[in-house]
Order: sequence, then C-alpha cells, then structure tokens
Amino acid sequence: MSVWGQTHVVSIFFALLAIWFMFRDNPTGAWLSLAACALTRPQMVVPVFLLIVVLFKLFPLRRNLRSACWTVMVSSLVLAPFSMAISPSLPIDILWNQFYFQEAGGNEAAQTVVSLGAFSIWPLVTGFAEGAAGHERFQHLAADTLVDPLTYQRISGLLAGSIVLIAAGVILFRGRKDGPAGYFLPVAIGTVGFFITKTGLAATHMLIVLPFLVLCVGRVRVPSFWAMIAVWTMTTLVPMWGGLGEALTDVARLAPALHADNNPLTWFFVELYSLDVFITIGVIANVAVFVWLWVESVWMRRPKPVSREVVRFEG
Repeated sequence: MSVWGQTHVVSIFFALLAIWFMFRDNPTGAWLSLAACALTRPQMVVPVFLLIVVLFKLFPLRRNLRSACWTVMVSSLVLAPFSMAISPSLPIDILWNQFYFQEAGGNEAAQTVVSLGAFSIWPLVTGFAEGAAGHERFQHLAADTLVDPLTYQRISGLLAGSIVLIAAGVILFRGRKDGPAGYFLPVAIGTVGFFITKTGLAATHMLIVLPFLVLCVGRVRVPSFWAMIAVWTMTTLVPMWGGLGEALTDVARLAPALHADNNPLTWFFVELYSLDVFITIGVIANVAVFVWLWVESVWMRRPKPVSREVVRFEG
C-alpha cells in the first residue's frame, strides 16, 4: 500500500461485510455496509446493486424498507459535516458525475481509453478492429467510433448494463432454498460481466472480482472452480505487477527493492505484460471465465439423477 497506494481492498471489505451480515440475519447491517461500499468507488455500484437484489429475496419487504430507512438516516448523519461544508447533494452529485461524465470509467469521456491495463474484452477488440499491438491495444480512446454511430464507450455501457440486468433477473427468479450462498453464482456472473465489458478500468479494478469468484466455492464443480480462480489471479496479478514495474522505471529511488533492475520477478512481469500474445491469451481466458460461470449456473440447476435403489424403496 505504501508503494502502490491502491484502496480496492477497502471496497472489497465492505462488500464482504454486507454478505457476512446476510448470513447473520441482519439486513440493517448489510444495507449500511452496502451504502459504505457504494461510496468507495463507482465500480462498486454494480455488485452493490446485485447484493441489494439478493437482500430483497432473502428478507421480507418490511424488514428491507426498515433497514433502508435506517441506512439513509445514518448515512446522512455521517455525511452531514461534508454536506454542510460543500453541498447537501454531495453524494448524489459525485455518483451522477461519475456516471454522466466518466460513465463509470477512469476519466472524462474524451480522455478515457478502452483499458488502463485491465484484461477486459477491449484490448482484444482493438487488436482486430484497429490493428493495435502490445500496449497500444489498451490506449485506444473509448470515445472513438467502433460501429457507426456507436463509440467503444457507448457499446461498453450497453453490454455491461444488459449483463447486469440479466444477472439481476436470474437472482429474482431463483428459489430461496440455499440462503445467501444460493445467489453467489449469479452475483459473480453479473460482476464478472460488468468488469470485462466496461471501458476505462484499471488492472487493479479486476481485484474486486476475485472474492466473488471465491464465494462460488461449492456452487461450481471443483476443477472449474480452481481453474477460474487461477486464471483470474494470473490475469490480475501480471498487469498489476507489470504496470507497477513500468511506473517505477524512472523513479527507482522510491522502491529500489521492487525496481526491475533489482528484482527478477518485477522484470519478468514487466516483460510478460508487454507480450502481445499474453495479452490476447489473458483476455480470452477472462472471457472464458465469464462463459463458464454461465455453463456452471445451468449445470448446477439440472435435476440430480435418482438411483434405482431410491426409486425401489419409495415404491
């Protein structure tokens, strides 16, 4: 943290805290945690939305409304000093500007690139559509037109929004047999789908997805589970470490132990991160994780075969 300064673990903490409260049959704690989670960064609005849908499936409407009211009151009190000093509409202004100007990306629309190092689908698209290679595949402007009159950013928003809404629909129409754990798979599907289709995301944003994949343990077959965890870990670690190594190239004095000239691992990740073929494989692997989550979702809902002995006994 002292070197890279990322705060994504804070966002993950509040999301996992909300899930813990769900298991503790405490919707108020879950709502409060999700409110804090949504305010940490705009990208967390998507998993927060999906977890709110889960809350409405787990608890009666009366309990959810009571918890939501408590959340509004507590949040207002916590934000009151900032609201009085800046503006009463500060939280809404922040979220609105992030989605209206940035469209949940990293900068204003005219400055946002398709990816800030994240292995989303867009480095693959720019490789084919624009003939870009290496790191140029990340640096293509998201405001450029891909399919007239739609830009990369607008197509990204349509894809990401559709996937999230479909995942929310799956949550709404699932049963309540397994408690909170029964909804982790569609939450993971919606979260993964959003992060691999949204433009302007950094490699560190992909870290947010990892705990949602881990929560799918027991919801997917064992070989598939470990394969997905390994793929997402590698496609997140390599660009994070490689990007850090590149950032330290001209400022070795800040972290000499991590500089590529002194650290063989940093040198390895910087070189690997620069390979065009690795970028292609990494993007395809992340897309495969998303597709396989859908496959596992369908597989896990198939009725289990009944043995002949059980049929004979029941007869």
